[in-house]
Amino acid sequence: MSAAEAWRLCETCGVENDLDEQTCAICADERQYVPAGGQRWTTLARRAAEGFRVEITEVERDCYALHAVPRADVGQSATLVRTPHGNLLWEVPGYVDEAAVRAVATSAGWRR
Repeated sequence: MSAAEAWRLCETCGVENDLDEQTCAICADERQYVPAGGQRWTTLARRAAEGFRVEITEVERDCYALHAVPRADVGQSATLVRTPHGNLLWEVPGYVDEAAVRAVATSAGWRR
């Protein structure tokens, strides 16, 4: 079984869970929104099958936003900043596909 099939993701917040817990640790907090239907789980493989992908948008020179399309979880966007000394990526969205991993790892096609 691949990681995309094994890891469960909370459909509300996107937190990964490989411990077979029935409750998301983030959503268990009373301040967190949980849908009226209750806790739901998905996988990266299921999201890929549903047509999710990561869109990469240049915000400004050497600064990019990455977000899942259609919107996943709370809709967070990652930010990738490229520097001559390396890249910095933070706030990764709840869905990341292999194409986005390759793009971030190599910054392919983003050179000017």
